Amino acid sequence: VGFASYHFSLQQENGNNDNDNNQQQQLAAYISYANPLCSLRPVPTRVPFHNVSYDTESRTFRGTIEWSQDYNTTWQGCQRWMYEMVFDSEFTCILSGVVRSLLSNGTEEEMSTYGDHLIYINAAIMEKFDKQIHGDDDDVELYPSTVVTALDRFRHGSTDLRVRLAEEKASVRTIAVMHRLLTQSYQGADDCIDFNN
Repeated sequence: VGFASYHFSLQQENGNNDNDNNQQQQLAAYISYANPLCSLRPVPTRVPFHNVSYDTESRTFRGTIEWSQDYNTTWQGCQRWMYEMVFDSEFTCILSGVVRSLLSNGTEEEMSTYGDHLIYINAAIMEKFDKQIHGDDDDVELYPSTVVTALDRFRHGSTDLRVRLAEEKASVRTIAVMHRLLTQSYQGADDCIDFNN
């Protein structure tokens, strides 16, 4: 679990009657402060998002953290944080978006932007990169016939990753972090995601 990491899940919700066919899925999300580095701050280990929405076409998540409503206090002078996150097409990182705050005096201000102040990478990316670079021979049909070694797969994957993220308007900083993780996967590094970088 990363430092202030985001977690998303679909939860079953029953309709108005007891018929199983009437179940719907609802998006649930929270920020986890379970990382030991978070214990230096007096904050709950799980802080739920409210007013959650997700636009599948634009891959945009929106939600609020309600400090005043849920905890009867402000956090860092804010009564509410308002999030907008735009994910890349493979859900490996947050491309763009913003975090705004509603201050205790009622004014709204921008706190941080994704791709600039905040770089969020899906923690499962290393497993994906490891399989992509060091995968079995069954994976070779994913690559042109000239891509046969781990180094070839790394080079091919590196180019594809940088081109895709640039086309999707990822920041230079986000692309650099993703490429660094791909490189560390190729080099066989363990636990190379620095949750505070």
